[in-house]
Amino acid sequence: MITERDDRPKPISSRLPPEIYSAILDEVDEEHLKATALALTRALPRSPVPQHHLFRNIILTRPLQVISLWKRLARPGDGIDASLTTRFSLKGWGADADVLIK
Repeated sequence: MITERDDRPKPISSRLPPEIYSAILDEVDEEHLKATALALTRALPRSPVPQHHLFRNIILTRPLQVISLWKRLARPGDGIDASLTTRFSLKGWGADADVLIK
């Protein structure tokens, strides 16, 4: 089977190093940082946009977010862990304390 070779140049967004994206995100106001980082990861899925900006300021507003956060932080080997969080907010609601502590 003969396959065609794709000689099209890669977009510049996929060739930029993660440090460039990180420097850009460092300039975004804290209020808009999470939404901007998430938008970049969605708009440029093949680009090395650092995801640690998504975990700098965590605000949980619903009980199911505790489980989702725990599952995400428990993934091995992706460099995302609780040490990336500099601010944590828990809005008033009831949750399983054992799950929240873990």
